[in-house]
Amino acid sequence: MQMTKKLKLNPEVCYMLGLCSQFRRERSSIMTLSVLDSVTERFASIAMKEFGIEPNAIMVDKGEKDTRIRFYHSQIGRLFDQALERREHVFKYRNAYSGSYIAGMFDAVGREDGEALYFYGMKKEDAMVLERLGFHTVNKGRKTYIANAAELAAFIKGFSLRLSEHRKRRE
Repeated sequence: MQMTKKLKLNPEVCYMLGLCSQFRRERSSIMTLSVLDSVTERFASIAMKEFGIEPNAIMVDKGEKDTRIRFYHSQIGRLFDQALERREHVFKYRNAYSGSYIAGMFDAVGREDGEALYFYGMKKEDAMVLERLGFHTVNKGRKTYIANAAELAAFIKGFSLRLSEHRKRRE
């Protein structure tokens, strides 16, 4: 894959950005944690399809509670960092790009508590993105609740694996 100086965004790349945005990057790693196999499978699929990462270069560490998946690529890491530095400008409209990004965040650190949605340990920059999109946040310790949760759920439902799997189990 020919790398450029800017990250070529599409909804799948935005989803991966959301997944990775909540975790501190180590050197040139691109990584996320998840309890859902479907999320780690989607991460691997995006890495291979969008970035040309070979399957044997993707490392999966299954823990007791969650799975850590990562690959190393310094140039992609720099492009991710640049995109995340500009997240307030990149994700300022309610569209598939923002929906995918927020869905990735939710699949990484989001939870459903009855009808309430919250993000555990959300970064303040991402809370600002949500606020600017009209999703009001309320901090309670390390949990950031969404005041208009039904509206957020409707916005990300087509993109979030965690939300769709949770809703299927309730039906």
